[in-house]
Amino acid sequence: MKQVLQKYLKNNKQNIENIWRTLHSMPEKAFEEHRTSKYLGDKLEEMGFLTVRGIGGTGLTGTYDTGIKGPVVGIRADMDALEHSFPDGNKMQHTCGHDANCAMVLGAAESMSVLNLVKRGKLKIIFQPAEETLDGAREMINSGELSDLDYLLGIHLRPEYELVYGQISPSVMHSAKSSVRVLFGGKESHASRMDLGVNAAEVASMSVVRAGMIHFDPRFCHSAKATKISSDNKAGNVVPSRAEIEFDLRSESNEHLENMEEKLMQTLEQTAESFGATANFDWSERTPAARNYKEIQDLVRQAITELVGNEGVASPIKTTGAEDFHLYAERIEGLQSVMLGIGADVNPGLHMVNMEFNQEVLVLGAQALALSAMDIFDISRKE
Repeated sequence: MKQVLQKYLKNNKQNIENIWRTLHSMPEKAFEEHRTSKYLGDKLEEMGFLTVRGIGGTGLTGTYDTGIKGPVVGIRADMDALEHSFPDGNKMQHTCGHDANCAMVLGAAESMSVLNLVKRGKLKIIFQPAEETLDGAREMINSGELSDLDYLLGIHLRPEYELVYGQISPSVMHSAKSSVRVLFGGKESHASRMDLGVNAAEVASMSVVRAGMIHFDPRFCHSAKATKISSDNKAGNVVPSRAEIEFDLRSESNEHLENMEEKLMQTLEQTAESFGATANFDWSERTPAARNYKEIQDLVRQAITELVGNEGVASPIKTTGAEDFHLYAERIEGLQSVMLGIGADVNPGLHMVNMEFNQEVLVLGAQALALSAMDIFDISRKE
């Protein structure tokens, strides 16, 4: 049956590529994926999936329910695009490949439905908004529509320096991420009498320097850096009383990230105090690191080995990139999840203007997802 599946998807190549072209032609911002969501929902209904729309505004699910007790296996893709600056203004583009992710997931869904490959349990297709802002998964989870999931698959194009076309990794191990806006409060004065004021801009500048001197545990892959800095001063001859910095922190370990946050706050509070200033912190909600679920990862490895051979199976990818995909397993009790990484000769790179990739990957990715889902359903049946 697996060979039948692979052949079906190979013969369905033109349709999958047409889906991608349609999605590519209508890039939309996070939580504004209205046309994308409608198109994907209509496609799922044509395939016989029961859809629930409007989750978090634009998210949706499609369920293929056999009516027979069994596992609930989800396959998820993200829908949003990125905004880029051009000489004639800002424009949206699919430079992270979410249009490709959706096309691969929809291709896998269609093949499993048409070939009647789900014999028990449920197959649940998930199209999520707002991955780029790391907010969409939270909305999907809070809806309660995914609380019955047992297993969850995802897929994403990987940059060329990690994987090339024909290579698939059974797991992308994203890092945990948090960000914080730090508001420094000083005291305004005339620029000629700095002795009468507390320069919040100087406090902010020194905070960037001292943050860079923090020694975090080197056993964990991590990064910490300032990404924005500003003051409220409109005049150049006034010592500013307020300044703001945004810091981005990442670590492969959730616990290590918490330690990084504590050290950063302590350092910035001490820096502000040494100037006679104050520091207030506004933290974003943390995005968790990927967990290693051996059972589902082994099943995916088995499936992609059958598809691309041992030479095409790459090692798990460790990255300081973050993905809210991993929030599902953290928030949904008993859920095992894994995100496949797939090589696509991405050029010049993800999140870069006019990003291109080898479109042959659309069929390969759909095959990898469908075969992985088949193995999950099969092992659950044997149990």
